[in-house]
Amino acid sequence: MWGLFILVMVMGTTQASNDLTFLVEDKLIKVSTVLDNDRISVVVPVNYSLALVKIQVKNAAKHLKMVQALVGDDKVLQKEYYTPMATAYDLFVLAESCMTLAQQKAYPEANRSPVSACTYVVQIIGENEFIDGLREISEIVKEISPDWNTANIKDSVARQEILAKLRSKYQYVAGYLENEGCAILNVVNSLSIGELPENIIGSITTTPCAGRFNIDSYLIRECTNGGGNMICELEVGSPRAVMAYKTLIPLNYFGAQLYTNPNSFFARDDASRRLKMIDCHRRVEWDSTNAPTCKVKDVEAECENALDSDLIEEVIKECRFTQTAPPPITRLADDGILVLAQNARVREAGKLLQKQVPIVIYSNNPIDIDLGGENYRFGNSVKIKFPTLLFSKLTEVQIAALIKKAKNDDFKGSFSIQAYFGHISLMIQGSLGVITGVMGIVFYCRNRKRTTNMRLEPTAPVIGYERERFQLARGSGSANFRENMRMLQLEE
Repeated sequence: MWGLFILVMVMGTTQASNDLTFLVEDKLIKVSTVLDNDRISVVVPVNYSLALVKIQVKNAAKHLKMVQALVGDDKVLQKEYYTPMATAYDLFVLAESCMTLAQQKAYPEANRSPVSACTYVVQIIGENEFIDGLREISEIVKEISPDWNTANIKDSVARQEILAKLRSKYQYVAGYLENEGCAILNVVNSLSIGELPENIIGSITTTPCAGRFNIDSYLIRECTNGGGNMICELEVGSPRAVMAYKTLIPLNYFGAQLYTNPNSFFARDDASRRLKMIDCHRRVEWDSTNAPTCKVKDVEAECENALDSDLIEEVIKECRFTQTAPPPITRLADDGILVLAQNARVREAGKLLQKQVPIVIYSNNPIDIDLGGENYRFGNSVKIKFPTLLFSKLTEVQIAALIKKAKNDDFKGSFSIQAYFGHISLMIQGSLGVITGVMGIVFYCRNRKRTTNMRLEPTAPVIGYERERFQLARGSGSANFRENMRMLQLEE
């Protein structure tokens, strides 16, 4: 016999109260009932001169080779100046490689232009950044005289400071060019697979024509090439008429709970506190994720009034219920732990709390939940201001009525008008099939009896014109059959 017997062991400041009935509040969400559709053209200019980039990388190699000659075989000077610059030179090479690959992916050229009147041009590195960076390095190189050698470098603090300045500038320029050059490749790669890098999303919103857009959701319709540029057309959803709702989780009693359609959930208008049913099934790819476009419907008046008034019998009578498996454990937005699994054993700081669900736990102690071999622990990193334990106030009789109602509602729900006529059609088809089968059997039996009677009468070979005479003679009656046969034989 099952009952809603709750075994509560009060620990610390945790208190138990029977405040739960059919729904429990969870997180706050934003919903848009109107979604504006906008278009943005994103242009990635990759028409830089790779020839000039390669020249600047060669200049960087010359500067490195000069420093290598200055420090010679001196291990101290090599470690201080040459080795860091050799590592930085690899970044120059990597920047060139990234920019080459990015350009290759954007070509071949096509005669295309941005489609949208709202166009965002991605700010990327070009050959000028390489030229300017190497110019700054060359200015420092000019301070190095041809008469420098290992000995006078080690003896001069001024010369060492110039080499240190050259090393720092060399490293900075190499790192900057590699970061910016490979960022181009990252943008091109992302757009090629239908994704928009986060840094680009943030930059687009700074464009005057796109400032009003909410670029948390988008669809890249296509990416093409034109004039040395990669051009991508974006479809953007901009939520409008945004409303805030507090979502509600149905409490489950032995597999029975309030009914919701697929992709829908209960919620309360955060302003009016009216109970709503919200359907947020994603219908378009560019729908917003922060404020999805949803259908917001009223809950039937009788059910809503019963739920708002907390009239348990009226709720069971007026609302629709269903049988379904609930999520076993849910961490609520207010840090409560909702437990709905029937086999759950909950312990607070190692001590058993209860033996029945649903419950909501607010505790500053570690909570261990055993789901029949699956164990979960919830820490106490969040400070709960009012530790408490909430459990249901439904009686055993009310739970039994709820479960019965859920079974009846599911049964009624399975017999829609369409399903009803479908069942009738199948029954008619089945009946016709049975009747056809019986008639076939009767016809077969009658035909078989007639055939058997014919086989019992002896026959003689009949040929040519005499077949008709034979048939006429036979037709005179079975009593004269033998006499007729005798006369035919005499005539032959």
